[in-house]
Amino acid sequence: MASSRLEKLGTIFSRVTALLRTGVMKKTNKPIWYDIYQVFPPKISPSYDTIRPHVEIKPIFYPEDKIRAKFHAKMARRLPAEDLYKFSTSDITVRAINLTNEVLQKNESLTEDEALDKAIATLKQEGAFVVKIPQKKIRAKSKFVDDKTTETEKAESNMGDSIKTITDKNVDIINILKDK
Repeated sequence: MASSRLEKLGTIFSRVTALLRTGVMKKTNKPIWYDIYQVFPPKISPSYDTIRPHVEIKPIFYPEDKIRAKFHAKMARRLPAEDLYKFSTSDITVRAINLTNEVLQKNESLTEDEALDKAIATLKQEGAFVVKIPQKKIRAKSKFVDDKTTETEKAESNMGDSIKTITDKNVDIINILKDK
């Protein structure tokens, strides 16, 4: 709507009605809810000045939220990225929470922090965390190339050399790149 109008003036129904009446909005583009609202209007008109009852919002925290927060604080940089296309209910965070709860059930004298440390150690033994990639720069071997070769061929030949140097150290990374 116009920039001089505020949400305090009129309801969304009255604004859409005005747009339809003036021809700014075509009848084919009217919202789905418009006809239903017109037939069944609310008992109390929703406007800015209506006094709403004060309802206290309850904090929604689950017991595992504390463990999750501590886990991410400790392991933030070492957690692998999750593939959101592959639905999995057993990501590393959930596994850490479950392991922490199991450790707490077995040994009730431990604190949450100690149980979380044991769960992290167990996950490390399982190999759940990605090993950091070395920070060394990968240099491609230079080749003597003819003047006739294109820039893409030069780039591809350099990429091939750099991938060959990577494979000796990080085979897992190459497998991930090939999957994509």
